[in-house]
Amino acid sequence: MSLSDEALVEEIRSGATLAFGVLMKRHEKLVYRIAFNHARNPDCAMDITQNVFLKMHQKLHSYSGSGVFRAWL
Repeated sequence: MSLSDEALVEEIRSGATLAFGVLMKRHEKLVYRIAFNHARNPDCAMDITQNVFLKMHQKLHSYSGSGVFRAWL
């Protein structure tokens, strides 16, 4: 059974570092696809994707749990 995004966020907030990898893996294709559609360059899209997940990690405390996580992301 896989945890919901919201449950993974709670795990991350509790210090579970592996949960961040799971959350990132779950959404990396979507983020990359959006980044590539914007940049039209694979290397730039990878850089953007990495920056999105770094920012996500920094701002995860601001996710309230209401609404769909990927919309917040």
